[in-house]
Amino acid sequence: MFPFTIIFILTLLILLGTTIPRVMLVYRYTRPKIRPIKTMLVWEATLVALLLIGIVISQLSHQGCAITPPALTTGHPRCVSGTIKLGGSTALQTLMNKEAESYHQWCPGATINVLTSTKQNAITKSEEGLDSAEDGSITIGTSDTYAPSDKSDLVDHQIAASVFVVIVNSGVQVTNLTSDQIKGIYAGRYTNWHQLGGLNLTIQPLSRGSGSGTRSTFDTYILNGAELVIQSSPILDTLSMIENVRTTPGAIGYADLYDVYTHLQSLTPVTIDGIPASPFTVVNNTYKFWTIEHMYTKGPATGLAQAFIDYMNNEYGGQVMRASSFIVLHDMNSSALSIRCAANSV
Repeated sequence: MFPFTIIFILTLLILLGTTIPRVMLVYRYTRPKIRPIKTMLVWEATLVALLLIGIVISQLSHQGCAITPPALTTGHPRCVSGTIKLGGSTALQTLMNKEAESYHQWCPGATINVLTSTKQNAITKSEEGLDSAEDGSITIGTSDTYAPSDKSDLVDHQIAASVFVVIVNSGVQVTNLTSDQIKGIYAGRYTNWHQLGGLNLTIQPLSRGSGSGTRSTFDTYILNGAELVIQSSPILDTLSMIENVRTTPGAIGYADLYDVYTHLQSLTPVTIDGIPASPFTVVNNTYKFWTIEHMYTKGPATGLAQAFIDYMNNEYGGQVMRASSFIVLHDMNSSALSIRCAANSV
């Protein structure tokens, strides 16, 4: 809960604490004159309602939630020459590389360096992207999550919705898990795949480390805050997670949809509560393992950074997104965005 929310709540409590005794006192001495009391109560109720509305609005404005899908721009993208660096979420690395190459084809004078987990000075999670954008070592920090309130100098540019999928080693022979079963696995209540209709194999739950946006999305929308039992060292990045699940008998993990389906050998993507991971099931608001993706700049974006961010919402940048199994925000429905926005504002 953010500091200004606490201030609102304290103000509300003070208002209620002073209003109720005052109304009781007035009622005691003016019992026959009910109308003034009713008027007072109406005014007090109005003030309380306004305060509650203020809490909601302040939360949504802080998070910058895209409740209404933005319009998609058309035509030749705006070209700006120069060089920028970006990095952060490894779930976004493949998309960022493709978008950077696509933008460069339109605008040869632009160089966009994506600091992937396989390069020197690698940035391997959303938290590092936010930190690096804040300290100025990169121009854009990519993140699967909203920046925390103590990074108020970062400006949020929401660019897409990404779909994540729970994956298991194909040897377990399980294709569907319920939400409760996944929670039970990561809480240590299920220890053998035979308990879940699979083969007699020990379950090996794998997870990303703290600061990972994919991990945060999994914890928030799949585990719902349930206790997480890590039985191995935290996995560094997306491709390492996929490789570890592929090569570890009995393993279960999670990653973004595109990277999973481009490395499917010995992997089984499982449906959650019978619902498959896909852009369609996210858009129609039936699948819950997804998040809004962000590009953060320190202060308002300018120059090439702003032009590249704009390209994410251009018809050509959108084509790259769709081909990479990401969802252009323009394609989302407002109800799904509103629900996800509300979930991120508490």
